[in-house]
Amino acid sequence: MAWLHTWGGLMVCWALFAIFLTGTICLFEGPITQWMKPERTARMIGHDGDYSTGRAVAFAQNELAKVARGAHYWTIGLPNEDDPDIRIYWLDNGRREGLRLDPVNGARIPPGADRQTEGGLLISTEK
Repeated sequence: MAWLHTWGGLMVCWALFAIFLTGTICLFEGPITQWMKPERTARMIGHDGDYSTGRAVAFAQNELAKVARGAHYWTIGLPNEDDPDIRIYWLDNGRREGLRLDPVNGARIPPGADRQTEGGLLISTEK
C-alpha cells in the first residue's frame, strides 16, 4: 500500500505544480507578449509623449474615412501599455476588416511587421 500512496502523492503533486505554474505564467501574459515581440516596443523608442489620445483618435478617424466610408459599424482601439498601436476595425458586407496604425504619425503598419507568435496568449484561454 505504501507504493500506492507514494505514486498517488507524486501524481497529485505534479498536477498541482502544473496548475500553479501555468496560472502564474498567465498573470504575466502582457509582459511575455511584449518580450516575444520586441519590434512593437522598438517602434516606440524615442517617441514617449509624442502622441496623445486626441491625435490617435484623429489618425483613426481619418483612416476610417478612407477605407470604411460605408461601414455601419467600426471600432477604434487606442494605444496602451500592452499594445502600442492604434487598431481600427469595421464591418464591411458582414466581414470584419482591420488595420493597425502607428500612433506617432498615423501610418499603416503592415500585417507582417511583428513576429508571428502567440506570445503570452499561448497559455491563456481567452483569445
